[in-house]
Amino acid sequence: MTRNARVLHLIGPGGAGKTSAGQILAERLGWQFVDLDQCFMACAGDLARFIAEQRYDGYARFRSDAAPEDIASDLEDFVRRQV
Repeated sequence: MTRNARVLHLIGPGGAGKTSAGQILAERLGWQFVDLDQCFMACAGDLARFIAEQRYDGYARFRSDAAPEDIASDLEDFVRRQV
C-alpha cells in the first residue's frame, strides 16, 4: 500500500451495514474495498470463535497490540492475495 493511498474507515457495531456500505462506496468511488474482519481471519482464524474464546476485549487487544506497520503489512498482504 502506498503512503499516499486514500483510505476511508467505516466504524460501527456489528450488523450496522459497514461491509455493505463499504462495498457500495468503493464501487462508486472506483476504490478497492477491504473488509478488515476478513484480514483478521486471514491472520488469526475464525473471528466469531476468537471473540467467543477471548471476548471482544481480547479481540480489541489483539488488534491494538499490533504495531501500525504490522497492520499495514497484513492489509497489503491480504489485498495482494485477493487480486
